[in-house]
Amino acid sequence: MGPTTPRNEHVFRPTFRVGGDSGPIPCTAAELHGLLLLENIKQQVNQLAGTLNILMAKVGSGLHAPTYEMPEEFQFPLDSDGELERFEEWLRNPLNERMKTDLATSLSSVGGVDTKRVVWNILARMITCTVARRINWKGVNGKRAFSKMAMKIVLFRAVRKCAITSAAMDADISQHTIRWFNLASDREGGRQERQERRRQSQDTLPVPDGQY
Repeated sequence: MGPTTPRNEHVFRPTFRVGGDSGPIPCTAAELHGLLLLENIKQQVNQLAGTLNILMAKVGSGLHAPTYEMPEEFQFPLDSDGELERFEEWLRNPLNERMKTDLATSLSSVGGVDTKRVVWNILARMITCTVARRINWKGVNGKRAFSKMAMKIVLFRAVRKCAITSAAMDADISQHTIRWFNLASDREGGRQERQERRRQSQDTLPVPDGQY
């Protein structure tokens, strides 16, 4: 008998996605180990990129560049619609223009390895997935339109204040923002919750005659 082919007995659910596929990846135990190592390396690269952005910003502005803090009256990431609305009002207030610029500078230090990761990291710093699930770009299906929010302006400023993405185009930032909100329902266990609800719904369906 010839050698047997390893069975895909494990499932890998990546945090970082390449391409349009969004499902779990069947794999062997050895492949799972390698994929988990790669995920860990990617996370470390992101952390290093954030540190690099901070250092580059300081070098560009002088060794004694001032530090910028997030507004003290808010707890980030925002975790409720009420806090989000209060933050939007704060952003629209002309008296807060200077602090809004400082906020964008602070958010830019979150960093990332490319435009997509910088956009996603900044959005994750500002709002939780629970809040993000009630927002999309155009405001369809009863959700809030991010394209019309004051937070959008802060996001675009913060992305361009990041050294790696200082030349990012509006279209690129918008594209990655749209994708981040589209995937919000899959983060923090959202996909598993939907699968569980679907399974429970199937369990409660009436059994056809003759199937007892």
